[in-house]
Amino acid sequence: MKNNNLNITPEELERSTSELSLLHCINNASNLGDPLEVVLQRTARGIKEIFRLAACNIFILDEDREHLELAELSVDSKVLEKIEKLSGLKARGFRIPLFEGSSFTRAIRDRETVYSEDLTQMFGDYFKDSALRRFASMAARIAGYKSALRVPLVVEGEARGVIGVASKRTISDEEVEILKGFAAQVSNIIGKAMAEKALKESEERLRMLSDAAQEGICMHDKGVFLDSNNKFVQIMGYDSIGELKGLTVLDLVAEGSRDAVTANIKKEHEETYEAELLRKDGSTFPVMIKGRKYPIKGKITRVVSVTDISSQKEAENRIRASLKEKDVLLMEVHHRVKNNMAIIASMISLQMSQTENKESEDILMSSFNRIRTMSHVHELLYASDSLTDIELRPYIKTIAVNVISSLRAEAREIDLIIDVEQTPLGINELIPIGLILNEAITNSIKHAFENTEKPGIS
Repeated sequence: MKNNNLNITPEELERSTSELSLLHCINNASNLGDPLEVVLQRTARGIKEIFRLAACNIFILDEDREHLELAELSVDSKVLEKIEKLSGLKARGFRIPLFEGSSFTRAIRDRETVYSEDLTQMFGDYFKDSALRRFASMAARIAGYKSALRVPLVVEGEARGVIGVASKRTISDEEVEILKGFAAQVSNIIGKAMAEKALKESEERLRMLSDAAQEGICMHDKGVFLDSNNKFVQIMGYDSIGELKGLTVLDLVAEGSRDAVTANIKKEHEETYEAELLRKDGSTFPVMIKGRKYPIKGKITRVVSVTDISSQKEAENRIRASLKEKDVLLMEVHHRVKNNMAIIASMISLQMSQTENKESEDILMSSFNRIRTMSHVHELLYASDSLTDIELRPYIKTIAVNVISSLRAEAREIDLIIDVEQTPLGINELIPIGLILNEAITNSIKHAFENTEKPGIS
């Protein structure tokens, strides 16, 4: 009996109410985060009951895009048992091949809703193998279906699955349109599940990459710790990420570095800098820090990489100590060489004082000046901050003054002009320069100024 006001029968009203109830149910299940399998199960069972269908199955396109996987099956158990016995196959876990001419292929490739009352053909589309396709007519007779429908599940313009229904009666055009509406709703839910799965897989990959990193990586929001990789937990001396939750960044920074870290967070500093962090046991250690801000889940989060440089610092300290030891040894070498040359020079000077032969005295004087020239290099190196280089100008002045003073009997009053740039040179260059200057100045004093009133060397 029809309702005169609404012009629909009680049966139609009941079915419309059931349709809305099912849509509400599957939407709620999806929004509450129920697994996709649960949502599809409720959908298949609900569609089968509302439309009084013989079967409702939901298939999802496999990753190889060449098969459909049975995600949910709602069918009479006795019919299913007979068909499984006939084919020797189990419906659960069955993969349907997509091949040319198959109604499943048309639904996926062309995103086309396929309706047919040729049940032998529709059953045959489950199999590509000709041997298996031969039993399709027998399966159709066992099932007793009159019509079948394949509705594509389209996500963002691409078919991702199929809803397949079968009935022992003709499926009306109106029912086909309603089933398309359900398919659109299921498509949205599948799309959401795919996006969530992709996001989860992406997060897992990022987690694996960050855990494989040699640096500690952590995230914080305005100084409040959010998350980290396992390496960060390890270098900070904690047992799990959970122990770090609720802490602030400054809780993990040594007191001497807190001002610098705070300033760098405030000004969003992105260059690498050194700081000291504070382990769980209270010990401090040096690190290199580099932070950048990234949008994560709708929030601007600061991601920081932390590299423990304790071993580098220890190596630097060992090198510094080793260099200091070598400097001390090198200073001692220069000091001893200078002293040995001073002893030799003194012995030559003593010999000169006992020599009456002018020629012998000149020879000894030349040797004395040469030794003092070489000795002066070691003296300057011993007194210098650098154990490898000496400025050329003061060295030349000292050599010239020493030679002139040693020959004061012959030198008279000589003007000395030195025009040399401040150039640092090593011992291998200075000694030859000193010896050449020694000879040049000595020869100038002895032979160049006999008839000169105001002698000068420049």
